[in-house]
Parts: sequence; structure tokens; C-alpha cells
Amino acid sequence: MQVVPEADIAMFARGLLGRHGPQALWYAKDRSKRLAKVKDDEGSVIWSRVADAVANSIAKRPNGAS
Repeated sequence: MQVVPEADIAMFARGLLGRHGPQALWYAKDRSKRLAKVKDDEGSVIWSRVADAVANSIAKRPNGAS
């Protein structure tokens, strides 16, 4: 299992949020669920971390706006 640094997760989450806007959180969670379904546990964990980073970014914005 490869370890992906938190800084890389945060950078990817910012890009995902910039590209998908408010749908970024749904996208990351959906990707995590799909990977878990096909037994790609590593990928599922990474996408779950991305979803958490996206959620944190959204929460830090004024009024939770995207």
C-alpha cells in the first residue's frame, strides 16, 4: 500500500473543487463507493480522504458556500 501525503490529497481536493464546484463532494464520495464495490480498498480509502478534504474546504468557506 502506498502512502499518499496529506498535502497531495489537499491539492487534489482543491483541483476537484475548482473543476466540479459543489458537486465535488458527491463525486469523490461516489468514486470511493464504486472502488469499494470492486474491492479496490486502496483507491476507496484515497477517494474517501479526498472527500473529507473537499468537505473541509467547503466548511471553511464563508457560509459554507461553494
